Amino acid sequence: MRGVITIWKKEAWTYATSARWYVLAALMVAFTSLWFWFANLQEGRQATLAHIMGLLSFLLMAVTPIFTMRLIAEESNRGTLELLLTSPVREWQIVLGKFLGALTAYVAIFAITLLYPAILMRFAEPDVGPMLAQYAGMFGLSCAFISVGLFASSVTDSQVLAAVIGYILLFGFWILNWIAEALPGSLQSIGKAASLLAHLEKFNRGIIDAVDVFYYVAFTAIFLLLSLRFVEARRWAA
Repeated sequence: MRGVITIWKKEAWTYATSARWYVLAALMVAFTSLWFWFANLQEGRQATLAHIMGLLSFLLMAVTPIFTMRLIAEESNRGTLELLLTSPVREWQIVLGKFLGALTAYVAIFAITLLYPAILMRFAEPDVGPMLAQYAGMFGLSCAFISVGLFASSVTDSQVLAAVIGYILLFGFWILNWIAEALPGSLQSIGKAASLLAHLEKFNRGIIDAVDVFYYVAFTAIFLLLSLRFVEARRWAA
C-alpha cells in the first residue's frame, strides 16, 4: 500500500496547490451558500440540507470532468506516465492513488459545507439523521463521478478530450432517470436502476438504502477497473 499512499499524497498536494481547484471550489461554495440562504434563511422556510444537496450534486457533475481530466492524460502527455509505469509501482496502485487524491479534494469541499448544518443546528432544530444520509449520498456520488472522470482521463493523452468524454458519460448517466420515464415496462426499471440521479433520491430524503449504497460502490468499482485496464494497456504499449 506504500505506492498507493505515495501517489495519493502527490495528487492531493497537486490539488492543494492548483489555482484551478481553488477557483472551482470557490464557485461551488459560493453557489451553494447563496442557495442555502435562499432555501433556509428566508422566513417560514423549513431547515433542511436537501435543497443545497440537489444543487451541489449538479455542480459536482459540472466540475468533475475539469477536476479529473489531468489525472492520467497529463502524465501521459508529459511522458511521466511511462516513468511511473516502469517504477516499482503496480497499475492498481496508480489508479487507486489518483482516485483517492481526487476524492480528498472533494472531501475538503464537503468539510467547508459543514458550516451549513452548523448554522441550522444553531438557529433551528433539524434532524441530524437525514443530514448524515445526505452527506453519505454526496460521498457515494462523488466516488462515482471521480471514477468516471479517471476513466475518461485514462483513455486519451488529451485533457480536453478527457473532459469531453467525462461530460458525455456523466450527463448520460445523469439524465438516464428522466429518459427511463419514457421507456416501457422492464426497460424503465433498468434505466432507473442504472441512473446516478435515481439512487440519490433516497439519500436526499434521509434514507440510507443498501441497494443505493451497493450501486455507488459497484459503479465506482466498474469504472476503476476500466481505468486499470487502460493503464495496463499503456504499460504494454510503452
